Amino acid sequence: MKTQGLQVYYRGYLKSCNYACSYCPFSKKKMSERQLMKDREALFRFIDRIGKMEETKGERFAVQIVPYGEALIHDFYWEAMAKLSCLSCCDAVGCQTNLSFPVEKMISKFSENQGNVEKLRLWCTYHPAMTGKEDFLKQSQSLRDRGVKHCIGAVGNPENIQDIKALRRELPPEIYFWINRMDGLKRQYTSQEKKALEEIDPFFHSELSYPAAACENCKNSWFVQADGRVTPCNLNKSSLGNLYDNEFGSSCKTPGSMSGACKCFLAYCNRLDREENMWFYPYPAFRILNYPAAICLDTDQTIVGKGGEGGFIGNG
Repeated sequence: MKTQGLQVYYRGYLKSCNYACSYCPFSKKKMSERQLMKDREALFRFIDRIGKMEETKGERFAVQIVPYGEALIHDFYWEAMAKLSCLSCCDAVGCQTNLSFPVEKMISKFSENQGNVEKLRLWCTYHPAMTGKEDFLKQSQSLRDRGVKHCIGAVGNPENIQDIKALRRELPPEIYFWINRMDGLKRQYTSQEKKALEEIDPFFHSELSYPAAACENCKNSWFVQADGRVTPCNLNKSSLGNLYDNEFGSSCKTPGSMSGACKCFLAYCNRLDREENMWFYPYPAFRILNYPAAICLDTDQTIVGKGGEGGFIGNG
């Protein structure tokens, strides 16, 4: 399966959050104004560079912002996403978020900066210990009212299964509800827990059985750090060079082999050999389902895409 264009991830200097989750190292951490300014400068430097590459190469891409903490409570991230959405070669732009930001205010900020809401994608995580179900539902409804495509999900904490089920029941069926495996559980999920979580997320099994890392199967993504370092994904540290080098893009290093496995969605969603990624075409990183208008099967019933490539004909 091939994505429509290059999947670009960006992680800046931000390391702070307004939530206090017990398992998170950025819980309730705040950054100084000086630190936030450094993060802002790095973010807009990244956008300027991507924009210049667009002018010279014309390659299609999408950008997913993956912060250490919560970024969307800061105005400048909305300004940045708006600017990215204005680039003609940028198909989509999004960010991981706990959905705690004031929707009307921030979407207005996005619009004030000429942002194209049709390109906006949000990955929203529900934290039952931090926010009530009704408040979270209202936030999601506000996004839908403004035409913002988004997914919703939660960490698969066995203690929260009933809360997660309750939220799923009240969301529209077309919104994909993902479940991430809980790190630090220190035991296997029971068969009953796995069944309950798979009833919510039919792809939850992918969180329990990771594929061995294979660089040849994920050549269509860049993970960009604030200082410009580029690797194939958040786990693979093989260098592709530095985004701010003059020759970057024309002489990128080929990633070497990597030991271990693709242990999170941001790693295995880039793989060209995972057929289930087709349901999130053309940019699986946003985790937003795209229901196909048609699925193409080869003579041996293998799923293939238009022209024989892996994938499907999407409904846009």
